[in-house]
Amino acid sequence: ERRLMRVEAEDPLTLARTTWLGAVPLFEGLATDGAFIRELAMKLTVLAKEPGEILIEKDTTGAEMYFIVQGEVEVLTVLDEPPFVVLPAGSFFGEAALLENGTRNAYVRARETVQLYVLSKENLGLVLEQYPDVEAIISRPLHERCQARKNAEVLQDLSRPCVQNCWSAMLVS
Repeated sequence: ERRLMRVEAEDPLTLARTTWLGAVPLFEGLATDGAFIRELAMKLTVLAKEPGEILIEKDTTGAEMYFIVQGEVEVLTVLDEPPFVVLPAGSFFGEAALLENGTRNAYVRARETVQLYVLSKENLGLVLEQYPDVEAIISRPLHERCQARKNAEVLQDLSRPCVQNCWSAMLVS
């Protein structure tokens, strides 16, 4: 069985994914643990989307996160408004689905043709069972990022005209 794992790990596709994942900032603290990254790389699936296609629907339950290999995506809180942020290749999104059992907090739409690696909550769980100490290392930046996004949403809501008018009325009175 161990021999089989070694053969899979030497597969060029897995090697490319392992190298790519090792460069993702989320896994920086794990660069010395090639085994974890290699196991994770073997669990990734590949997804391609065309410009304008929705990858994540706001207020739906998610069970996967995405790593942008090529292209850009837009993160939007409202579909017909400008993007909250544009994420380039090398970025990741959808991580809250792996940490919290809540609903998606934004839409994600392909800005151009994108190629992504997809990591399901189930597959991450399988790998973390083998490397339980890694969970604390990767959870910290994910939780910080989720909190930063929630804070930014509050600020974005406060900048909406209705809210601005309410604040102006409160300040005037």
